[in-house]
Amino acid sequence: MAASHLILGFHPYPLAGLRPNVRCKVASGFRRPARGWHVAVACESHELNADNYYPADVLRLLRLTNGAAAVGFTRDGLLRGGNVPAERIAAYALLDVAPDRTLRRVIEKPDDASFARLAAGMPVSMNVWRLTSEFFQACRDVQPSPRGELELPLAVQYAIDVLGMRFSVVPADAAVLDLSRRSDIPRVAALLAGFDVAP
Repeated sequence: MAASHLILGFHPYPLAGLRPNVRCKVASGFRRPARGWHVAVACESHELNADNYYPADVLRLLRLTNGAAAVGFTRDGLLRGGNVPAERIAAYALLDVAPDRTLRRVIEKPDDASFARLAAGMPVSMNVWRLTSEFFQACRDVQPSPRGELELPLAVQYAIDVLGMRFSVVPADAAVLDLSRRSDIPRVAALLAGFDVAP
């Protein structure tokens, strides 16, 4: 499992921070040679990208959603109050969402022309998913990407196209604090200064 992902199994309060005064212990690990994190998912779970800091209200909405789901962030929300610059957003996946708020397609790392054409009308994926046991079949069946990894977006697309799974998309007009680079630490530390973490 990639060390940048945190997988939390179902529990009455499955996402840390949604129940007051509760902490969770997280054990870290090293990523094995490229295979992809999702093959390591062993229980019905929520998946968080652990190098991002997500708003608790957004995670609460995800937790209360029925079935498989993803969070789709607005571009304006990501630029407002966080530390994600516009040029970095262009490297994230876009979510093609149907009028009924179901996911049609994950557009992973679009090229510049595609991003410029699509970004205005599509939410951005920041790798927050609510997964169900039905998704395991996609994990078993999906083939490696050209990079040789078993990648989550490919498994999600397989689940939609082949297995007929439905993924709801929870809209979020909010900022995410990104810690994917060492240089992000001072800015994120400043934004979180004075934030009260329950003991």
